[in-house]
Amino acid sequence: MEGLSKSARKRQEKQRFAEVNKIVEIKMEIVKRLSPVYEYLKGDMKREELLKMSNKEDSMKEVRNLIYNNPSKYNKLLTEALEAIIRHESCLDGGLPTEVDIDDEIDKVTRFFGCLSIEEQYKLLRSISENDLLSRLTLTKLKQKVYSESDSLYTEVGTELTKLCFTDVKLETIATIIDEMIESDKECVEPNLRQHFIKAERARLKELMVIGDPFYIWRGFLVDETDYVRLGKKEEGPAYWKQNAGKGVSYSLDRNVAGYFCYYKYAYKNGKSIVTGDSYYLSKYIPPVVMTREENITENTKIISDLRNTDKRKPIVGKFLVCPNDIKGFNMDKTEAEVNFTTDNIVVQDYKILKSKEIAECMYESKQKGTTDIIDFAKAFNKEGIVAFSYEDKGKAKVLFAEGQKVNDKLDEMKRKAIKNKGLSKASWNEFLLKLYKKNEVPEPSGFNPLKLTKDLYDLLTRRNDKG
Repeated sequence: MEGLSKSARKRQEKQRFAEVNKIVEIKMEIVKRLSPVYEYLKGDMKREELLKMSNKEDSMKEVRNLIYNNPSKYNKLLTEALEAIIRHESCLDGGLPTEVDIDDEIDKVTRFFGCLSIEEQYKLLRSISENDLLSRLTLTKLKQKVYSESDSLYTEVGTELTKLCFTDVKLETIATIIDEMIESDKECVEPNLRQHFIKAERARLKELMVIGDPFYIWRGFLVDETDYVRLGKKEEGPAYWKQNAGKGVSYSLDRNVAGYFCYYKYAYKNGKSIVTGDSYYLSKYIPPVVMTREENITENTKIISDLRNTDKRKPIVGKFLVCPNDIKGFNMDKTEAEVNFTTDNIVVQDYKILKSKEIAECMYESKQKGTTDIIDFAKAFNKEGIVAFSYEDKGKAKVLFAEGQKVNDKLDEMKRKAIKNKGLSKASWNEFLLKLYKKNEVPEPSGFNPLKLTKDLYDLLTRRNDKG
């Protein structure tokens, strides 16, 4: 618009907005018809059908109720979010200003996908893709989000949804997405532990993509006694390096995460844990804040062994060699360092059948990465270092620090008492811990916000004194 008068610029901008409105109008007519509740709102679908198209997972009960109890509201929210995305992209294409937070709108659309059964999610995503409603970048972001948040992928339709999410994904699109995220990460100048690992894992993936050399990824899975991880024997040549059992598209840059998913495969059936409270023979009596790493691993080792007594499949962690050019997606938001590859171009480097204790160790290390605040810092009591106890005083969160060695003997005594008596009340534990920690309190570590678990504070609380 340079060189034009102010009035001419306004006329041109008005014309462009009119063109944008026309594009949006055409696309929204398509959106209206592809809405999952379109037929119901027209009067051509019975109310019972809304239940059939709803997500049956217990975790999605709240949003599932939205589509059944208020389909008009569901339709309005879904179409408004899609319209915001379409208008934003049309404005950018027309060189016009827009203040829409595109990633926020994608998150909204993803939540409305979560209301739907896996069959309806597949139909909606396919319709959005086939009608060219979104740019390649935005569609790729949406596909990755939908895949990441879908729990029912181990079905025939789930397999089709997975294929749809990772079909026609371009390397340059993935590179753009990770660049945007790394740029956004710079705004987080004092990350908590979870944010630290998210940032670090994105930066690591970016580095691997820039270097361009093949790198290793891991995947955890279970196999039957008669299954083979490799497609063929060594003497069969190329088939030896191809994966057979345990295929999927989700891998990890972190071996511990792969090990954790061996536990997940044993412990979760249809999205629900089959591990009961009685299985936790220590943590049902002892507060997590005073459990040690070793106690947690010992307890989980027994739980995993019990699961394996009834489920005879073998736990495998596979190590795979991949080329960065073949990446189809990634998700670091769950601190699982997830990267997505199809099995066509991966090489089975090696694999290991894990012992129950090895799985428990992987569980511990992978779950610690998700901690954000000192109040959630648990199962890491360090008797040879500094320990912390968080509590509330007149509605305000506070933290006491002490030397592990000075409180450990009294703690062990209290733990034995709790186990013997089949538990103590929360009030009794809090009173005991507050008195014990105050008696042995050490100055608050300098340079830290004691309530925020940063990587530096985590390192301080897990470091042994004899290691400096």
